[in-house]
Amino acid sequence: MEYFALNIVPQDCKVNLEHYWQCYDDENINKVSRGLLLFGFELFKGTYVYENIEELYVKLDKLYSDSNIHPQELSITNFALNHMSDAISICTCFENYFKYKLLKGGYIIHQIGKHKVYDDLCLTKPLKIIKIKNLNGNNKSTNNIFKMRNHTHSLSFILDADNEFNEIFKLPQQLIEYLKELNDYRNMLHFFSTITANYSLDRIAIIKQMDSILQTTLQTEMESGL
Repeated sequence: MEYFALNIVPQDCKVNLEHYWQCYDDENINKVSRGLLLFGFELFKGTYVYENIEELYVKLDKLYSDSNIHPQELSITNFALNHMSDAISICTCFENYFKYKLLKGGYIIHQIGKHKVYDDLCLTKPLKIIKIKNLNGNNKSTNNIFKMRNHTHSLSFILDADNEFNEIFKLPQQLIEYLKELNDYRNMLHFFSTITANYSLDRIAIIKQMDSILQTTLQTEMESGL
């Protein structure tokens, strides 16, 4: 059987990485980070809740304003049925967004294990690329960095308040808390037998805030060139 491979590359983002650490090479950082941002935003825009956000707002507003209406009368079942796929896409989007911000800001996105050259570093905090390069004796390449793993930071790790990553992102706390909730829900995927979806006008406002942040970041990125 013949297969056809599809390789969808966002605008101006094509780059050939023979090894994962080459994303930190000066000539690759902008393209790799832009690809993360664009791909993540496309996932966000494709969610059911994003595509139908105004419908959800109208129905919830009606529910709040009329105590005689039962939620089942509003026909919002499709929002619940799509909640898992939406949670996966939104979490993936912001995982990409965070790694875009880290790369553009000069930070490592991959996990690094303990090694004597890192004795003075806290490996659970944001680490500057240039510092890691220098500690490995090469400020131009990330080739053969001690204990760098082919795994990027998980969303759970990034969202942990003790890791101080949000000092770089500076996102509103209510948005961070909503992402944590979605991430916990997403992690139920492998034992998924019950649909539980919580919606409110405040949640709708957070989703619109997410959209605004992504749109603003994308516009700034595309205006900056490469």
